[in-house]
Amino acid sequence: MSQAVRPLSPKLQKIAIEELNEDPLKIPGFLYDFKNWIKEQKYLHVRHDDDQFLIQFLRASRYDLQEAEKKLDYFHAFRTRYPEFFETNVDSPKVRATHELGVTVPLPTPLNDCGSRIVVYRYTYDPNRWRMEDLAPVCTAMHELMILNDPYACICGLTYILDMSQANMQHILQYTPSMVKKIALFYEKWMPLNMKGFYFINVHPGVELVATLFMNALSKELQEKVFICGKDLSKIADRIPLKYLPKEYGGENGSLTSIVQDYHNIWNENREYFRENRKYGTDEALRPGGKLLDFDGQLKEEFSLKDTQFD
Repeated sequence: MSQAVRPLSPKLQKIAIEELNEDPLKIPGFLYDFKNWIKEQKYLHVRHDDDQFLIQFLRASRYDLQEAEKKLDYFHAFRTRYPEFFETNVDSPKVRATHELGVTVPLPTPLNDCGSRIVVYRYTYDPNRWRMEDLAPVCTAMHELMILNDPYACICGLTYILDMSQANMQHILQYTPSMVKKIALFYEKWMPLNMKGFYFINVHPGVELVATLFMNALSKELQEKVFICGKDLSKIADRIPLKYLPKEYGGENGSLTSIVQDYHNIWNENREYFRENRKYGTDEALRPGGKLLDFDGQLKEEFSLKDTQFD
């Protein structure tokens, strides 16, 4: 499933030029060089003819071609090394049931009408029945569809609202250091969408550890983008005005229940994309020099979760 680069609205194009170093006249040349590099990497199996997919790695790297190459490489190597994050048959009853939980919900109107895509994350699942490993593929799949179909996420990035009101100790115990570090490393470094902010709301003493684990797993740059508050959402109103929150939180930005139901149509429209996904990844045996990417070593080197009770 190949796609040409879709034109941006004038406002988004201006942002891309100013913030992502994009020059519309130079895009064909960048894509040409990017594709030539891909063709030379015999171990790398990617959507080499899908310009809409490839340009997002350039945009996320501010058109630093070497950085885009690395991000594309690691994105697919991670897919091969940890398939549990990606195995998504959108017609699977389990995938649809996982989606129905409404854990990850992208809101319809971007922040300030032409800004980052707002994503609400909630603990609306029974931790005795569902594991993080069950939730991860659906969450990753949603982000992949943003790469393809969401110009606001692609240009302006993502703003996360993490509602901790339903979180309990059983949820927290699923956050092993290994899982937290994998998620943080993948989404911060290799998923080609920029993270603009993380807002923990309805935080109570029993779930403060989740925020601590999350903070420790992020780079210093992203730690400065984390905001924690209790039930008083006015504390973040200067950053996320109330109208951009969903109706369930007193805002005007859609109903979470309706958004979850409507998203089934998006799964249906993109089932072929996920079928094709099975073809992509890396053949590490063919990587030049025969040296495998040391993901485990990177996880230890990049992040250190300190002062936690977990092994």
